[in-house]
Amino acid sequence: MLKPITKLIATLGDAIDKNFTSKDEKNAALIELRRLEIELIQMENSHMSEVLKLENARLEAGEESFLKRNWRPFLFTGLAFGVIVNYIIWPMLNKVPFDFPDQLWNLINWGVGGYTTLLGMNKVVGTWKGNNILNK
Repeated sequence: MLKPITKLIATLGDAIDKNFTSKDEKNAALIELRRLEIELIQMENSHMSEVLKLENARLEAGEESFLKRNWRPFLFTGLAFGVIVNYIIWPMLNKVPFDFPDQLWNLINWGVGGYTTLLGMNKVVGTWKGNNILNK
């Protein structure tokens, strides 16, 4: 994907060289062009990172090993069980609940937030394109 971007930038650089007579104007336009080139490359890298994450999730889902395929659901089911026991069952039995570490709450927040975000994105993109990206 970067080859078309670099070709476009080179073409625009040539056009700037031909159309600007003042050296200051030319340099300002070239600086702006380089800034746009960097921004486009960063956007491409970000996009590729997201594609790789989705591909990794798809590959994990297609794994033959039961544990490789289901470690995330097991982890969050265990965490949900811990939260239910700690904040619902222990108080019902008049026991003092223990404090969850902040890192554990962060893991729960990121896991649940990431899961719901991915499902929402899957529905939006699936509706927009007419198919589901996770079902391929």
